[in-house]
Amino acid sequence: MKIWEVIYNTIAGEKPDNPVNEDTAENPKVLNGATNIIWDIGNVLYPFSRVTEEYYALCNDAHVELALKIFPMLSPEEAQYLVHECYYTFHDCYGAFIPVITHYGMDLEETRLRLFKEHYAILFELLIKHCPDVFGDTTELVDAFRAVAGRVKHGILSQCCMESFGIPALEKLGIVSFFDPEAVLGLDQVGFVKKAESTKPLREVLERLKADPEHTCFVEDTLPNLERAAEIRGLHCIYINQGKPLDTVPSFVSKQFRGPADFLRCFQ
Repeated sequence: MKIWEVIYNTIAGEKPDNPVNEDTAENPKVLNGATNIIWDIGNVLYPFSRVTEEYYALCNDAHVELALKIFPMLSPEEAQYLVHECYYTFHDCYGAFIPVITHYGMDLEETRLRLFKEHYAILFELLIKHCPDVFGDTTELVDAFRAVAGRVKHGILSQCCMESFGIPALEKLGIVSFFDPEAVLGLDQVGFVKKAESTKPLREVLERLKADPEHTCFVEDTLPNLERAAEIRGLHCIYINQGKPLDTVPSFVSKQFRGPADFLRCFQ
């Protein structure tokens, strides 16, 4: 697997193929009574199909450069190896650097948070510069959110940094105002506990939305995250396939949709 493919999987989940109109029909039995939605961001609220291989290569190089700034004791070769390990083994931007932080007596929480925030700030800057059309025409998405305004509450649970990536992305999409600001959480805001590891982060968003699981949909593009979320009794687990529908839908997936606008039409 090429490094850009691994970076893509780390940031956004499976890479979609060409979009097709499949499995986007309304299913009232699944969504009946749902009044809350907790969203992922990347490859859910916007597709990554417009992102280029060049972007992922630039992300890799920028990650190495950032590592050398934060950990000047490393050689370029060591930094590249650890970045590679982050993507392939830890599926994040910091995991492989924790032994370095510990070995040199650096503050773990402070250093990890700095690496995390600065990494995602760079990713967003590169995305806007090299993939200016990534967010595309968001009219359909904005209209879909507007159509359910006042009837559905929205929250976010993302593994990106909301401050340096997530909120700017929502602003670019034109939908930031539809979300409850108290229920918009990134990985750093849930103690760096990943969605596939525990239901605790998701329960935190549910609590902030004052939402019960039976009336809540959790919308994702990553099956392990949905599988863990399904441990919360009554929660509706929604899979966004971005034009690459699942041939076999796992039992923990309530329904799959091509994109977020298709899903929101079920509430109209």
